[in-house]
Amino acid sequence: MWQYGQIESNPASNNPTSWDFTIAPGFQGAFDLVDQFMAGDVFDIYNGATLLGSSDFTPKTPPFPYLPSGNPGLDADWAAASTYSSASLLFGPGSYSLSLAPSSTFPGGLPAGYFVRLNQTAVAVPEPASVLGLLAIGALGAGAAWKRKLK
Repeated sequence: MWQYGQIESNPASNNPTSWDFTIAPGFQGAFDLVDQFMAGDVFDIYNGATLLGSSDFTPKTPPFPYLPSGNPGLDADWAAASTYSSASLLFGPGSYSLSLAPSSTFPGGLPAGYFVRLNQTAVAVPEPASVLGLLAIGALGAGAAWKRKLK
């Protein structure tokens, strides 16, 4: 589910600009961010004090990775515009403390609105029978190569 937030010129008015979460073993997380309200804002995304990246103006093509409003018409207009920045970061198992700040290299202006969401999905684990089958095929191939080498 998308959550709306805004960065104001008065930091006490910001809501929210940080998220703490844990990704469990066997899962991965995707943190999505989209500019909203006024076009042209770019956001820096941090994990603690480490800069992970910034939103950018990469064109969005169907299927749209972000549908912030839930209105297909509005989302298609938003996705077609190259003036709204977006970002998507993937995370493996672990604990994270993400925060946002207006980009110092591409300041858009304040207030700066955005939508964020975090999704966790299970990571596919191969079935034991599949792994055994791959090992058997590999052993047969290695045996055949060794046999040819001996001849």
